[in-house]
Formats: sequence, structure tokens, C-alpha cells
Amino acid sequence: MPNTHEQLTHSKLSNSIKNTLANILPLYNCSLNTSKITCIGNGLINDTFLVESSKVCFVLQRINTHVFPQPQSIVENAELIHQHLQQKIKNQSYPFRSVGHVKNIHQTALTCYENSDEKEYWRALDYITNSVTIEAIETTQQAELMANAFAQFTTTLSDLDARKLNETIPNFHNINTRLQQLSTALSAGSNSDSDKNKTQRIQESQTLISFIEHQKSFVKLVNELSTHLPLRVTHNDTKINNLLFSHVTQQPIAVIDLDTCMPGFLMNDFGDLVRTCCPNIDENSTDLHSMTIRMDIFKAIARGYLTAFNNNLSKHEKESLVVGSQLIPFMLGIRFLTDHINGNIYFQTEYTKQNLDRAKNQFHLFALLQKKHNELLEIVNAM
Repeated sequence: MPNTHEQLTHSKLSNSIKNTLANILPLYNCSLNTSKITCIGNGLINDTFLVESSKVCFVLQRINTHVFPQPQSIVENAELIHQHLQQKIKNQSYPFRSVGHVKNIHQTALTCYENSDEKEYWRALDYITNSVTIEAIETTQQAELMANAFAQFTTTLSDLDARKLNETIPNFHNINTRLQQLSTALSAGSNSDSDKNKTQRIQESQTLISFIEHQKSFVKLVNELSTHLPLRVTHNDTKINNLLFSHVTQQPIAVIDLDTCMPGFLMNDFGDLVRTCCPNIDENSTDLHSMTIRMDIFKAIARGYLTAFNNNLSKHEKESLVVGSQLIPFMLGIRFLTDHINGNIYFQTEYTKQNLDRAKNQFHLFALLQKKHNELLEIVNAM
């Protein structure tokens, strides 16, 4: 079970990061010169480090304010959830640990640092020792444990009013918003004199644009189904690497990365589990002809997820899980395509057309999952 920690010596840190850390770390009773700095994970949004000194050990994170323009909102959500989970842990009704904020010397959870260019927002989080993360599902056991852990996270928060949480990314999983964003990108590129490159990107995207336009019945289904679903506290980024496992027992010990925890629907969390774990190739692969759905992994996810709800889901919520497994790749495909048309301003890319290739990948996954709709529904209903 791999650990995604990579030690960074001071010589490998950029000068800007070293300068920032030299100013930030004293606020947490340590210093750059006397601390071991380790890069954690491979996230594309926030910069995350493990800080170890003789006195303290914690995770330090720089919040990406382009993605989260109101960093206080994610801190408030995380603290509210942490307090709720801590009470459940105390009552022995939540089997995992909860990661809380480490306050700075001013006793605040959010640290603002002003450099020459802009304000940066940092926060420190508890570090759980002997913990590891997994980057890709390898076994059905891992899939079941992962799905069950995320589901238990949600069920434990079922008595927390979801409306108390901030919407850290408004309309994050709103299919109508994503379609509107694509429409805006296309409209903004209608004048070829203003951006010839954008016009070319639109032209090379026509096949995918047409594919999206032919999914109106699916979009209608999602909108109608959503009116029957209860609003819950959902994680909204249920990837395997957002779960800590014990290095000793290889069992889940904590759900992490609560930045996107917001009011939402179960179908979004379940859909993300399926999207990230069930294809035999990842979202960056262009070998679409070899893509298949790992049905054994889907069954394990469904079993682990539904077990946590103890048969308390309505018919509509159960149906929504299968719809969600199609919705999330479809919606992400739209987001990748929109970003490609806009010139790759949101997702990090390694080559110019990577977001276009990613969109093709996700739409292909969506199509495969649609073909298996009845089979997937039978599996869910049988649990």
C-alpha cells in the first residue's frame, strides 16, 4: 500500500515557497531551518506539505483562492463537520478519526500571508501518524472499504443540517450550470477576430459538442430525479486518495479533504466513486477502445456504500446512484471541454489538447455506463 509522501530538501523548494514558509512556520511554533518539509499527495488544487519538527507535526496547506475565492468558507465547513464528528466519535457512533485544524499562535484556523503579489491563505491540519493513501484501486476489498467509509461519513452527518454549510463552489455538481458555462465559452468565441485560436478549438470540438446536444433526455432525467432527492451533507470528491488507511491494518481510518463538503445529493458522491474506480484506464488515457467497466469493482462499491445506509434509502435515491454514475463523467466531460475551449485556464495540462482528450475519455465512459444502466440498477437494487 503506497504512501504518497515525497521529502523535499530545502534546496528543492522554490525561493518563493521558502520565503513564504519562513514567515508562516513561526506562527505554528516552528521554523524552516529546524523543520523537515515533505510534499504530500498529488492534488492539482492546493499545495500541501507535512511539517515535522522536534515540537510539532502537522499538515500545512496553501489554499488555492482561484478555486476557493472565499477560503474562510471551507475552514468554517471543515470545523463544523469536525465538531459534529468528534461528538459522534465520543459517543462511539463513528468508527473513524476526524481531522481538525491546528490553530496558529493567534488562535485562528486560517492564516493570511501577504506577499508582493497577492494575499495567500494557509491552514494547518492534524497529521495522523502511520497513515497512508492509495492512488488507485487494486482490489475489490479496497473498493468496498472505500465506498463504505465515504458512506459512513455521510450517514454520520445525516443529522447535521446541510443548509448550515457554505457552498464553497456554487453549483459544483449542477448540470445546468455546467451546460451554461459551455454555452458561454462557445458564445465568447463566435467572433474569430477576437481569438482565432479559440475559434479553432471550437471547430475541433464540434463532434463532442454535438454529442452533448443529443443528451437532452438524460439532462431532463437528472433534473426531474433531483426534485425527489433529499439534500444531504456530501463530500463531493470521493476519490480513493481522499481516504487515509492505516499502514498497520490497511483499514480506513479517516476521510480527508473536506474542501468540497457541501449540501448535495448521494448520486454525486456515488457517481464519483464509480467514475474514479470502475474504468480500467484513467481519465488521461487516450486508448478509448480498450476502456471497459470493472463490474466486480462496481459491485464492491455498491455493496460497501449501501451497507452503510442499512436499507434506508428511498427508491428514488437508489435509482439516483446509477444515474449519478453516468452524470459525473458526463458533467466532468463538459468541464474538460469547456476548459479546452477557454484555453486550459482551470485544469492543469501537460499538452495543448489534453483537456479535449480528457473530455473524449469521460464521454466514452458515460456512454459505456449508459449501456449498462439496467445491469447496474439490478446490482444496486439487489443490495
